[in-house]
Amino acid sequence: MDTTSTRGRGLRAWAVLAAILCIAGGMLAALPSPAAAADITIYVDTRAIDARTDLTATEKDEVKAAIKEEIKRNLETAFGPGKVEVTDKPSDKKKANRTVTIKNDLGTGTDKDGNTTHHWGEWVHGSSNTTVHLKNYMERWGSEYKTGTPPKWNTSRLGKAIGTTAAHELAHSFSAGHDDKNTNKMNTANSAKELGDGLNLNDAAKKTLTENKANPPCKAVTNYSTECCIASWWSDPLTAPDHELHETGSITTLATFGGPMAPMFDFGWWGPDADRGATDGNPWGNFVFKSTMNGSLTDAPTITFFDGWTAHFVLRGRTGTIYEGQLLPVPPGDMVLTNPIVRPDGSEVFREIHLSWEIDGLPGPDVSAFMTTEAFGPLSPLFSGFRKAIAVAEPVSAGQAKALAEGSYATLADATVTRMFGDHFYVEPRDRSAGIRVEWWSEAPVALQEGFGVRLRGVVCTSANGERLLRADPAYVQIVPSPLIVPLGMANGSVGGGDFLFEAGLWPSGQEGIPGMHGANNTGLLVRTWGRVTEIDPAPLPEFPKWLRIEDGSRRNIKCTVTEEILLSPIWLGRFVSVTGISSCERDAAEQLVPIVKLKRPDDLLSLE
Repeated sequence: MDTTSTRGRGLRAWAVLAAILCIAGGMLAALPSPAAAADITIYVDTRAIDARTDLTATEKDEVKAAIKEEIKRNLETAFGPGKVEVTDKPSDKKKANRTVTIKNDLGTGTDKDGNTTHHWGEWVHGSSNTTVHLKNYMERWGSEYKTGTPPKWNTSRLGKAIGTTAAHELAHSFSAGHDDKNTNKMNTANSAKELGDGLNLNDAAKKTLTENKANPPCKAVTNYSTECCIASWWSDPLTAPDHELHETGSITTLATFGGPMAPMFDFGWWGPDADRGATDGNPWGNFVFKSTMNGSLTDAPTITFFDGWTAHFVLRGRTGTIYEGQLLPVPPGDMVLTNPIVRPDGSEVFREIHLSWEIDGLPGPDVSAFMTTEAFGPLSPLFSGFRKAIAVAEPVSAGQAKALAEGSYATLADATVTRMFGDHFYVEPRDRSAGIRVEWWSEAPVALQEGFGVRLRGVVCTSANGERLLRADPAYVQIVPSPLIVPLGMANGSVGGGDFLFEAGLWPSGQEGIPGMHGANNTGLLVRTWGRVTEIDPAPLPEFPKWLRIEDGSRRNIKCTVTEEILLSPIWLGRFVSVTGISSCERDAAEQLVPIVKLKRPDDLLSLE
């Protein structure tokens, strides 16, 4: 055998292979790199544009493209290039941080004199959804967005106008307020014509958006036990005829800062938690940035409050200082309200807020802040102001807690522990209106038993399986008298039920329902249902079966999970049984929500034969 010749042929083969790999590598290198994932996703519901009959199919596509591009361009002036994805694909709505709904209406309202008003757009504080009113652009001011003879839609200007308004309203949800001192309302849109030019957010808004990028939609924490200011807007202000309310119930204050240590801190208040305490160690709230404390005109000369907002003011040490990351709430007694005014209903509010922090241990305030609602004359509602309180919100029911947005802080009213499952348990009120899962946010032991009545406080969250829950503070648990809770009976087809005030997104609210199920949502409740056992978990020994399925003739197989206290065997197959447990849910392989009933005790599974 000629080993030399064989070796030569092998070397030539390797050379050819290497050349092929080099060519392939060059071709791959020439391909565009995959785009980095955006930090912020905005979903735009454009169905109202699709429904218009005065736009061609091409014009509709052009307008929608211009809207998305203007939102992206505007927000990326704050968040940075490539950091914002704007989409109108319904399949992307679930992953979106914020949504924009375009409505084919005028956003009609009525002022104090009974005159009709119209709004370009609006945002309800605490919500992840903003609204833009399409008829303002296409009917009231349509001539501004048409060119040529005969006039035709300038789809670029129309889309930019809608996109600019959407970006403005979205910025509110990231805590940006109006910069009324410079009369430019966050950006310089003062007319329909200017809207069509496409506008940028001002420096104050961009700074605030950047700081609050990861936070839930702006909403002040309302029930953290500390001294606070509660904004009180007067619903019928006696203002000048040309007064324009930017949002119903908004109060704008001019903010100034001082003190020798002010440059070492940022100013803000507590808002809903976004990271379960991972960043700042506070699982009940986040620092919501409102301003650096240098008081420059390009920073944040004004701060907007909404009616009923409860502001717990706090300082945060700046990066590079010895106080970096430290959070310093205003001490009790160091928040003073002045300039009182008695409103027509006899109630009293204050137009000025004085805050001070003594930090270094030496006499005298080290940081001070002053806010006034009188800086803008007729632009501020004359009978609006603030009152001081120790904010501990009234306890809410389990159903009210589930309706809150992700990260909201809640105090749960009296409820009974119905079932305990090791690392979590369930509670519901005596009227069985709604149940909720409870987990502890730390490992501190709490001695609870099924049947105990409890009062709890914590943060409302959503599990990976789509179930709303309360992540409770083990340091705040009160045992109270409790009534006996009787399971709520229902057919298989009602287990789980439909949506309950559900709004999807990264910070969902309400409880998502089970597709195909009917009736009121009952996820979290102690329930009882019946059916014939059709399947048992074929777990191999030495494992024990962890579930069975039942069917009552409604063509719905209900999965029932069991603990080790319940022994399953093949003898249960075919039997007609009663099951008692917690109505819960999980996601199947297709990520669809499906119902389950969680059994705990041996008497939760009973044969009816």
